[in-house]
Amino acid sequence: LSEPLIRLQADGSVDGGFAPVASGIQRVEQLVRLPGGAFLAWGQETNTGTVRTFVQRRLPSGAIDSTFQPNLPESVVIHAMAAGDDGAVWIAGRFTEFLGVARTNLVRLTPALEVDLAWESPAASETIELRAVAVGDDGRIAIGGSVARPFPTGYLAVLQPDGTPD
Repeated sequence: LSEPLIRLQADGSVDGGFAPVASGIQRVEQLVRLPGGAFLAWGQETNTGTVRTFVQRRLPSGAIDSTFQPNLPESVVIHAMAAGDDGAVWIAGRFTEFLGVARTNLVRLTPALEVDLAWESPAASETIELRAVAVGDDGRIAIGGSVARPFPTGYLAVLQPDGTPD
């Protein structure tokens, strides 16, 4: 397969009706399903000759949603994404801002894919780089990665839904 993004049918065959445009994409690292069948994809692209991180909202057809086209600075590194039951998305990695808003290594996007200005985790700002994020059924968020000083639980922490340490 030459495309970095495909969709499989229930029987394992490639869905010919799924037509993503993958121009410049070098590799897709992760997909997160959004309500309504859309999804977020992140990975590496080389559109400008420089390898950089991208994040895209894809429609159920695979087409890029032109209403969500973040231009991430080269300094943004994404390592993981997770979606909550409410449609919010958490993005973990190494960054000091996301979509123009100051956030350190963990950001919560609203279902409209805007930075949630009411949510920020002081625990995440103590990290050097986050490599994992998961959201539980109860809304608590598990994070893991490199930290300047270990959390009481080591290199893995659980946050309450409001971002405070559990």
